Amino acid sequence: MGERFALAILVVGEMFLPTAAYPQFLHGGGVAKTCTSLKRCTGTCSSSGVPCATTATCPLRLPTPTGPGETCVLGNPCTGPGDCAVGAAAFCVGGPDAGLRTCTPPDTTLCRAAAECSSCIPVQEATAGDMMDCEVVVSNRDTFGDSIAIGSLMDAVFHPSPSSFDLLAAGAAPFGQCDPTTLPAGSPLARKRCFKDTDCAPGKCSLNLACVNQRTNVQGGPCTLAGSNSPCINVPGPGTGVCSVVLAPPTSAAEFFGVVHSDTVQAGDPTPVLDVATTDGVDLLTSFPADQRPPSPFELNQAGMITVVPISQVEGCRITGGGSVDGQIDPNTMAEISRAQFAGQVGAPCGCFGCFDKFDPKLASVQGEWNHQRKNKGGSLHANTFNSLVCSCLGGAVGSLCPDAAPPRTPADHICVTGIGDFTPDNGTAKKGGVPVAFRFEATDHGEPGRNDVYEMHILMPAAGQTTADLAKAICCTRPFVQPAGTTVIANDSGSLIAGNVQIHPALAKSTDGTCPPPSGMCVPIP
Repeated sequence: MGERFALAILVVGEMFLPTAAYPQFLHGGGVAKTCTSLKRCTGTCSSSGVPCATTATCPLRLPTPTGPGETCVLGNPCTGPGDCAVGAAAFCVGGPDAGLRTCTPPDTTLCRAAAECSSCIPVQEATAGDMMDCEVVVSNRDTFGDSIAIGSLMDAVFHPSPSSFDLLAAGAAPFGQCDPTTLPAGSPLARKRCFKDTDCAPGKCSLNLACVNQRTNVQGGPCTLAGSNSPCINVPGPGTGVCSVVLAPPTSAAEFFGVVHSDTVQAGDPTPVLDVATTDGVDLLTSFPADQRPPSPFELNQAGMITVVPISQVEGCRITGGGSVDGQIDPNTMAEISRAQFAGQVGAPCGCFGCFDKFDPKLASVQGEWNHQRKNKGGSLHANTFNSLVCSCLGGAVGSLCPDAAPPRTPADHICVTGIGDFTPDNGTAKKGGVPVAFRFEATDHGEPGRNDVYEMHILMPAAGQTTADLAKAICCTRPFVQPAGTTVIANDSGSLIAGNVQIHPALAKSTDGTCPPPSGMCVPIP
């Protein structure tokens, strides 16, 4: 449990906000790129408390003589808005408004070419082995009101074996937005991400592919992409053209286009990894007088860095376990292994990550309820006092969306919990309240429907002169399980599930935003 995991953070500007590279003069375009894998709940600006998805929208972000500016503090890892706090602000996801504009799910009509509107947003974080979705957006930034034609768009990630992507290759899928000026007022298709006109019917998609003669700036008819700087002949006048994405002047619907590709963070990546998006094209000089002559080429290079850093603590999670009723886990009915049954949930409303020394259920850093019933009148354990919770991803890299536990996708597939409780023997002679014990259980979520899930429970009586709290700290989940000398084993039950289900979920927002544990709101683990 003490293993350190590597986290790759793509530092291409603000988290989730694509970084724009602008030319020195007032002609040409801007390139923005963001590569994302992990998702987090939207957060708040550190000083003003304004809802945010990126520091770029925080009103006090600029440094002052008295100190640095505020930053956007995002929430816990998530797989969907249901993992985020009720009322968490939703922002545009993807497109040129990504992380900059708020919206009301599921409506994306205020977001240009967004993939969705959500309070669970992709961030520029990934672990080694993760598949990243890299979105590149090219915009017209020409302040003279000229149209521009983009004939080439390449992206290179300099792994030990570099990856290079031609984003205008045959089969590429550049996108625009459904032009709201071509749609009826109030149409739900307005500004929707589109790839062709039929996506916007009866309106039009802003994406404009045309054959452009880069020596004369003459724009011809439609063309089909076959790679960056691919030749085409559907253009007036002598010579051939280049199949290009034509971007209209700024503030028009067709001022941008985007394209998405995938890449994988490699375990052997150096730190930092250079990441460069490159585009070139021509300024069509549509607003210039006759004495301004082509050709008018430009090139933009946008460089970023992917930094691989260790993190000292794995991501948090929580667990529910029990019988399955209508496809849902019911913690009031029992899941089953060959020797025992169990049910409950741990990690809500608080589930701090690590080992702690608070044993008051109302003030504990880890909260919940858990029941373990041994078969053949072997007795039962009821617990509501927990002192450690540690999560890991045995089927991948922790902190990402652990593939082994899907569905639903979560940042971990394995959980370990320790605590104290009362064990009641089923022999008819036990005193009311049972025997004070310490316990440690571990569970692995191998996805649905739960038949491959694994569960194990260790229940121990303390040695002479030892308290159950001391024993629980001795078997904390921050270290491998070893039975302490002098303790008495009541149960070592383990096996694959034969009924019921185990599900591991992302931690609740309370466990990451400073609310837990009460009353201090500080999750401070002990060594």
